[in-house]
Amino acid sequence: QALAILQHEGLITRKQGLGTFARPDVDGIPARIDYAYEFTELISAAGYKAEVKTLTIGPDCASPEAVRRLDCLLGEPMLRVRKLFLANDIPAIYVDEVLPTVAILGAYDPAELQQPIWHFIDQRCHRRVKYVLSEVLPALADGELAELLQVALGTPLLKFIEVFYDAKNEPVALAHIHFNADLIHFHALRKVSPVI
Repeated sequence: QALAILQHEGLITRKQGLGTFARPDVDGIPARIDYAYEFTELISAAGYKAEVKTLTIGPDCASPEAVRRLDCLLGEPMLRVRKLFLANDIPAIYVDEVLPTVAILGAYDPAELQQPIWHFIDQRCHRRVKYVLSEVLPALADGELAELLQVALGTPLLKFIEVFYDAKNEPVALAHIHFNADLIHFHALRKVSPVI
């Protein structure tokens, strides 16, 4: 069953009578768009020294987008976390995350929010993130993004809008992520549908 899953994911090939083989062309892909990476690991895998800086941690209110994506109430209290990930001291990824404060069970140390949000959700919300639904969009650096990522106004960026789901398929958190496309690249393994 494990081999069938790896074959479905395109990581191995299986040839009857010959055996099972790793796919070196896929294994060498540094960042697949269909995987949820810890961003420090993603930056390190790209050959850079990774660092994360927490910009702000504080209260917020649910926006219309949060209502739509997280199935919460407009104005509901939220925890907002903004982080900047550096690659060799150059801003590479800007992350803006929100989750309903009602989901957080008990006190926590703000330093815990430097880790990926799914670890915090697991530890402090007692809900395990099962998968992440990502919407991939092009974006241009406006004033705030240009300043944060240290790029010129209007620089093309890659934007992910991500919703984190638990084992019950319920949305837990929402993130807006902007990548400096000069530093971080993604690849997709796209399979050709069989001809009928």
